[in-house]
Amino acid sequence: VLGHIFEKFVITVSELGDESELSLDELAEMNVSASGEQLLEGNRAVGAYYTPNYIAYENTRETLWNRVRTALADAHDDVAVADVPDPDTFFEEIHAEDSPYAVGLGDVQEVLDGMTVLDPSVGSGAFLMTAGEVLETWKYRCAEDGDGYEIRRDIIRRSLYGVDVLDGAVEVCK
Repeated sequence: VLGHIFEKFVITVSELGDESELSLDELAEMNVSASGEQLLEGNRAVGAYYTPNYIAYENTRETLWNRVRTALADAHDDVAVADVPDPDTFFEEIHAEDSPYAVGLGDVQEVLDGMTVLDPSVGSGAFLMTAGEVLETWKYRCAEDGDGYEIRRDIIRRSLYGVDVLDGAVEVCK
């Protein structure tokens, strides 16, 4: 929510230009809607664009899982990228007694522990938050008795990095 408000603020304020004062009539002329439609259009002047959560989730999840699949295939000669299905199917099948995979949960945990995510235009952190949530879900599924707090703390400390040209965006992301 805070990120959504920040991005709306940045996009709206950057449209104001250098005027020192703005009347309510002038603000109304800017067509700043309560629905946030201008967030989806973004503001090219400051490079601020709002990413809907469902897009951040799908893109981040797919990208991270492709990295896991590739790392498992690189580390194990008997695993091909094509042999590793989507994460939901993989975790369901690997927990079965007759798992069809040549790798174990420890191998997946090792890959996840070594992953880092960098968002070079972090904004309010939509992609980093999503990456953290996805990594947390997968690490929890690898752990036999994982402590959710410790898993989150470890991910935040070791795996998530973001930068932005707007100092305010970095503060919101923190």
